[in-house]
Amino acid sequence: MCDCETYDGMSHKSRLLGILCRIIQDISKQIRNGSEELQRGRQAAASSEGLRNWDRSQEELKLKRPKEELKPDLPSMTVLLDGLNPEEVGCLMRTCEAAGVQELLLCGQTPGPPDVRVLKTSLKAEAFLPHRRVGPLELELWRLQKAGVQTWSLEAQAGGASRTLAMPQVTALEVPLALAVSSDYPKWERCIPVPYLSSIQCSMDVIASVAIFKIMKCLKYGIKKNN
Repeated sequence: MCDCETYDGMSHKSRLLGILCRIIQDISKQIRNGSEELQRGRQAAASSEGLRNWDRSQEELKLKRPKEELKPDLPSMTVLLDGLNPEEVGCLMRTCEAAGVQELLLCGQTPGPPDVRVLKTSLKAEAFLPHRRVGPLELELWRLQKAGVQTWSLEAQAGGASRTLAMPQVTALEVPLALAVSSDYPKWERCIPVPYLSSIQCSMDVIASVAIFKIMKCLKYGIKKNN
């Protein structure tokens, strides 16, 4: 009687050990499969690591547009920032890097890298976008204009019913071109009106991002006004 109970107890333990071994084997198999899938994902990400936002958009454009419509070189455009807050500067650094802007100029006391508040929104765009610090905005605009650069600025127009960004005719745009983006909306002989309603707080980084992409589009593809 005692031997039978001992045998039954050992059999029960053996069955439990067998079940436990199978469970451990299943878990190990799932872990291996998950590790292999993670490794494949890392390899795929590493293979495209060198592609930046603008590079990816260009690759997508090549698939969508006929080759004859694409120009080999991007138009020369410089963006000047003045008096913006750090978060706006970081956002516009991303915009300029994605749009293919040639250079970004930080005028006067405008914050820039390595300010952590700028880096928080730039998301490493500063590593790919040429940028440097210069003097006051007005002085830099005059310097660029004297060097043969066509200079433009954004100018606010409050109270208008239309909220459409009024872009200049493409025939009025020439390269090299510079666009001034300032919190004070400086008066300049060439300006792009920025309509807004007085009851709505406008974000300069959003307004300027739209203007930058529209100008680059006009310069590169010859898009007509307000397209």
